[in-house]
Amino acid sequence: MVVGHHLPADYVHAFGPDTHLNVTFAAAFSSTFKDRNRYRRWKLLFSRRAKREFFDLSDLLRNHNRTTKYYIHYCARSEWDAERAKRIEHLPGVTCVAYPCDTHAVSVFLTKRKFLAKILDISQQDHIDKLAMAHFCDNC
Repeated sequence: MVVGHHLPADYVHAFGPDTHLNVTFAAAFSSTFKDRNRYRRWKLLFSRRAKREFFDLSDLLRNHNRTTKYYIHYCARSEWDAERAKRIEHLPGVTCVAYPCDTHAVSVFLTKRKFLAKILDISQQDHIDKLAMAHFCDNC
């Protein structure tokens, strides 16, 4: 999403993205030993190459580049995905599309339902949310 913003690309698709990485001293110290991301947080915290714009997409996307349309695809019943999508759904150029699945693997769900190719078809880019509603809404 960051690269698409800076290019500026016409369309960017993100599948269950992490829109906020908690890379602070408090998060690094409060991590438990079982936390699989603890080492990664420490590494990012002290990195001289990692830019802060990578850590919180809402800060970056608030300043819309007037070109890019961002599609956030996520599983509606995945609390983790839904929470992160809702953080940025109100920002300019962002369209969040929720699908009837419950895991973090929304791209796998879309592939199995033969919908991923439709999403990436360039002729469909301006109405993906309507296309998804028609494809997945049985009782609408």
